[in-house]
Amino acid sequence: MENLTKEQIEQMPAGQDLNRLITELMEPKPTSWQLSELRKGRDWGYNYATITSPGEWWECNIGIDAGSNNELVEWYDHRDPSAEIVDAWPVVEKMNATHYVTLSTLWLTGGSDKGTLGFRASFRAFKTFDGPEAIADTAPLALCRAFLLSTLPK
Repeated sequence: MENLTKEQIEQMPAGQDLNRLITELMEPKPTSWQLSELRKGRDWGYNYATITSPGEWWECNIGIDAGSNNELVEWYDHRDPSAEIVDAWPVVEKMNATHYVTLSTLWLTGGSDKGTLGFRASFRAFKTFDGPEAIADTAPLALCRAFLLSTLPK
């Protein structure tokens, strides 16, 4: 993970950069793969198979036509945990093994979000009750920020 500061994480917007960081923490980029499904149909003029990592956080497509040489292409993170709660939930499940997980609503009081509903996510260690807390305008973003904050050195 990049050398991000607490302040940078707290201001990080939802999107591809945050999703990539979360994906890398949830499952290391694969060095091997399994065939998850063969999609019928065509994409860019050839048939392809989708390869999914065992934890299902990474995908890549390989061509299956004779002309493609079945070359493995770059792995990409295909989930959107910073915007979709269904993709953020595995983060909660992972942290729930070692932390109390809290997600609550609050009224935001600063900046352009003043007076709107927001979310606070926190991960508190079982024994010490200390841990990170993050606030965002959506629940998935708050959870992802708190997860990243939990990886910072103390």
